Amino acid sequence: MTTPSPRARDARPASSAGLLLKIGASVAFTLVLLGLVELVAGFFVAPMRPQEIPGDSVSRTVTYIEVNPAPLERDVDLLWRNVPGAERTQLVNPQTFGRRDEWTIRNNWSGFRGPDLIGPAGGKRPFRILCVGDSITFGFSVDQPDTYPRQLSELLAKRHPGRPVEVINAGVPGWSWLQGLRFLDLRSTDLRPDLIIVGHGTNDQFFPSKFTDEERFLRLAAPAKRVAQKIAIFAAETNLFRAVSRFLPPRPIDALSPGCQHQINISGSCRRVSVEQISLAVHEIAELARSRGTDLLVVNTDFVQTQAVKGTRAAIDKDSLAYVDLVAEIMARRRRDEDGRAVRLGLPPATQAVPPTAASAEQPKPVLLRVLVPDPGQSYRVEGMGYFRPDFTFSQPLHDDGFAGDEKAGDSVFSTIVELPAGFSAIQYKFYQHDKAEFAAIPPLTSTLGDRALRAAANTTGPVDVFAQSLFLVERAHPDRDGHRVIAGLIADRLETFPAFRDYVQGGAGRTGSGE
Repeated sequence: MTTPSPRARDARPASSAGLLLKIGASVAFTLVLLGLVELVAGFFVAPMRPQEIPGDSVSRTVTYIEVNPAPLERDVDLLWRNVPGAERTQLVNPQTFGRRDEWTIRNNWSGFRGPDLIGPAGGKRPFRILCVGDSITFGFSVDQPDTYPRQLSELLAKRHPGRPVEVINAGVPGWSWLQGLRFLDLRSTDLRPDLIIVGHGTNDQFFPSKFTDEERFLRLAAPAKRVAQKIAIFAAETNLFRAVSRFLPPRPIDALSPGCQHQINISGSCRRVSVEQISLAVHEIAELARSRGTDLLVVNTDFVQTQAVKGTRAAIDKDSLAYVDLVAEIMARRRRDEDGRAVRLGLPPATQAVPPTAASAEQPKPVLLRVLVPDPGQSYRVEGMGYFRPDFTFSQPLHDDGFAGDEKAGDSVFSTIVELPAGFSAIQYKFYQHDKAEFAAIPPLTSTLGDRALRAAANTTGPVDVFAQSLFLVERAHPDRDGHRVIAGLIADRLETFPAFRDYVQGGAGRTGSGE
């Protein structure tokens, strides 16, 4: 056996060290190169705009997260969530005539909009209320102190001094009932709320879909799919991926999922969550709350008034759940305000909206539109179209001379009659002073939710609107500060009927443990 020379033995460590140095240098060079590519790619990739993105509402939300007014990030368990620690100030959309309103978002490090969670003091913590929902709960387009969870917290502090209540705003814009259910399944144990307030609906049923939320979550149940999704989420955050994806052919979007095909066979259309799935989700949330000893209050926050409320009400009735119809309450207050204004001005109130019959739907309908203006010396007009039907549009001057439908000359109520063609049962519209709209949508979300909407039967008289005012609402989907104040009051009143809450504020012992 030949013994290696001392020089050969010394050469082995040197060779190994040299190899390690080469590997390290190669890794460092690769990382630097990738960093430079990422940096350079950032100069060539502009944020995508919603109108550029094909696909359904979930696809668009996930794709244009980077320009969403509410800071969101992709999440393998929930599809998306709020960005923890995010802060942002931006213009309210739409902007109201003559104003420049802003709203500020400050998320805590758990991703909830509001302060960090309160720890225990002396082994006890405050009565904890967990508010789960979509952009209504989050407080889309309202400033940080004006969301209903924050106003609820302040209202309860005034009503019950010395009995601290913690209200957590876990609302996430765009969430559906299935996302709310999944969040509660994942987080309610560690958050340990005494009461859950939950409300969804608009996102479930408003937009057509090609893939259901149920199918998205089932697909992520497989471990391999979850790993692939995590890798995709990481890649999607890089400039390099966004730059390359701009040159790839778009994914086919015409194919409907089996879940959507099933919905279409039953109802003729597909939505993210069907009415039946909504009912089941509410039921499962109720069962989850019962199993964890938590009170539950279900609320209707679907101000667009889709079919989602049918699913919610079915579960409410079946399970005898505590419920507040926030939409009905606010719409009733708006109606009283409109009717009261008409009476004060000596004008007839608006025609009550009624669903059209088959015969009335095929008849032309004269619709009287009226608006109380701030400066009657200016000129005004109204523009609009059929409700989400641009195949009928109108633009007509308004007048206050007692002719052609105007009911009283010189009362600062400008009016016109719109002839709604047969086959149309509703319109959306807004008023203009000269060329300036009362509500102006701003990019990147230039939607028509800032328009007014009116159902039309034969000889419809619209409400006496007030130029550039929409009581309780920023636009048709979202309450403003005053709307959130009303919601906080309605919920606070309902909380007084829960025995656990009543016992707590009357001096019962607080819950023990950290709850974190």
